[in-house]
Amino acid sequence: MRSQPRREVSIHRPARRSFLAGGIALLGGSAFGQAASYPTRPITIIVPYAPGGSPDVIARNLAQRLGPILNTTVLVDNRSGAAGTIGGQVVAKSKPDGYTLLLGTDTAVLTGAMSGLQYDGLRDLAPVGLISTSPVCIAAGPGMPAKSFKELVDLVRANPGKYEFASSGVGGIAHLIGEMLKRDAKLDLIHVPYRGSAQAVQDVVAGRVPLIITSPLPVMAQPTIRILGVFSDQRAPSLPDVPTAAEIGVPVKASVFSGLFVPTGTPEAVVATLQKAMTTVVGDPEFASAMLKLGQTPSSDTSPAYAIKLAKEMNTAMIALFKSLNLTAQ
Repeated sequence: MRSQPRREVSIHRPARRSFLAGGIALLGGSAFGQAASYPTRPITIIVPYAPGGSPDVIARNLAQRLGPILNTTVLVDNRSGAAGTIGGQVVAKSKPDGYTLLLGTDTAVLTGAMSGLQYDGLRDLAPVGLISTSPVCIAAGPGMPAKSFKELVDLVRANPGKYEFASSGVGGIAHLIGEMLKRDAKLDLIHVPYRGSAQAVQDVVAGRVPLIITSPLPVMAQPTIRILGVFSDQRAPSLPDVPTAAEIGVPVKASVFSGLFVPTGTPEAVVATLQKAMTTVVGDPEFASAMLKLGQTPSSDTSPAYAIKLAKEMNTAMIALFKSLNLTAQ
């Protein structure tokens, strides 16, 4: 009998639209001289998910390399919960001085469709730059009889309401993809949300939940978990033998991003210093190799302008998706 997760079948309150009121300053690489004294103490990267998941591992890889470049200690602090918005709020409400950063992922930044939050991700967070992108996959635990994505679809259709899928939280990309899968493939699945993907994976490994929708990293190293499909236009470079949903006739696709964000109002010279250091790390072949092993694709454009362009596009898509699915995150 599971005690940790709570079951989510559907959420019916209408989504609140939150549009970008005014532009977000794109903080570029000028006035380095003004940041000559920065940093003078340790920097903390807030990860809005529990330890062990993709954002956590990305942040720790980044912090390890940023420290020597910035000549300071870079710490990682996990603040999980509410599909990433608890950690997002911590950074959005922190002092804009460059010492509290966010390893920003989908839901922590894209808050436009969510109600009851005390911050607006696109208004209260400013991008340092994009680190990487990743596909989202569906994977099965040891008790799931289906051995392929097609077998899974057939099995769930033949057994409505019997199978569950885990995600890292209500309103996150994994949850939304699960709802899209239910709608577009006509599957009666039950959602089981967790406070992070690492906790969800533990229950899938233990056989308490048969399926999980997540980024590849948390499940790639689990020998008893089988990745059955990815929700992307093309097969993932890190998973060349895994079919896409489109290959079996399911038109569901999405990806997630990881970027570095600061509170809006952080001095431009400070952001420029962080951006220069982050770009150096992302361009390092060793870091790129580490990201590929995690199922991530390092960004080819690490600029703040590209990060905010991607965030705006994904936020618009998320608002439309919440509306179409009659969902609201909480």
